[in-house]
Amino acid sequence: MRRLGEDPITAETTGDGAAVYVSANGNGSAYFAEAKLNREQSRAKEKDILTEMLNNENITEEQKAKCTESMLLLQERMEKESAAEAMIQSKGFKQAYVRMDNETVDVVVDAVKLTDKDVAQIEDIVQRKTGMPADKIRINTLQK
Repeated sequence: MRRLGEDPITAETTGDGAAVYVSANGNGSAYFAEAKLNREQSRAKEKDILTEMLNNENITEEQKAKCTESMLLLQERMEKESAAEAMIQSKGFKQAYVRMDNETVDVVVDAVKLTDKDVAQIEDIVQRKTGMPADKIRINTLQK
């Protein structure tokens, strides 16, 4: 069970793209809405921090350039997550949640069980949309 304020991706994963279960406590739609809201709030906080740094007169031009690069990377990551979610949903999954960090991509789909074909299809979409290799993609199903 997840505690308030924790990232909604809390399931144990195998690290090899195998599907595992995430508990939805009976309400899958709420899970996806909360997960996406948490992700967006976290990203908004990151943007605010970077914007504050960019507006700080006491940092060097080099530091400002790094902040600008970080802001662009953040925006790119958000676009990749959204594109992957949309493509996964276009393949028949009612809901999808994708969250990238520097090293992995976590995916949760609204399904009780995934076939090998489903896992391969999701991995392919996430690889194409994010550029991450299959061994860095963790696919989770929502257990209702």
